[in-house]
Amino acid sequence: MKKYISLSLALIFSLCFLMFGVNADSPNIIDNADLLSEDEEIALAKEIDPVKSRYDFEIVILTESSIYGEDPEAYADDYFDYNGYGENGVLFLVDMGERNWHIST
Repeated sequence: MKKYISLSLALIFSLCFLMFGVNADSPNIIDNADLLSEDEEIALAKEIDPVKSRYDFEIVILTESSIYGEDPEAYADDYFDYNGYGENGVLFLVDMGERNWHIST
């Protein structure tokens, strides 16, 4: 199951790279739900870094075990806004507690 989630994350962010285009010292991969292996995190970071540099655009992957019933859109928007990511970017949230996700731009 983890393998499919990892592949899905990579596919979604590859599409986001094509659709959007990337500034902060905050981490770009926050795997609080522990869905990704260390190798997968490194591979995703290698995909994210050149896009950030080229387009001055943040790309963030956030996994959570639970967001405790909070609205995924509000959670993703607030996480991006209050964690030093700047003004331009995209955040992909995966909430394993409610089996939900959201892409915030």
